[in-house]
Amino acid sequence: MCATPYAVLGPDDCDFYDNRMARMEAARPAGAADAWTVAVRAGLDPAKVADLQLEAFEAEGHEWWLVTSDAEVIESVLYNYPEERVANAPDAGD
Repeated sequence: MCATPYAVLGPDDCDFYDNRMARMEAARPAGAADAWTVAVRAGLDPAKVADLQLEAFEAEGHEWWLVTSDAEVIESVLYNYPEERVANAPDAGD
């Protein structure tokens, strides 16, 4: 099922959104605020922050539970690749 593009996924499928979110929440460090709390504290949309954190989590990003923006997803994912962080810095093309 996961190899079929645009397949309709249900609760029994590994890539079902709720299952992915459950895996992320199970991996969230003890004491770390959930995505909703992080978003509300920052005045952001909780659903957007949860999706950003899921993206960073699934990419094995560093401290994914703190992510609140697209830029932070990239920073989180590239954390272990310093050469890529430098190459992708906003002023790298200057």
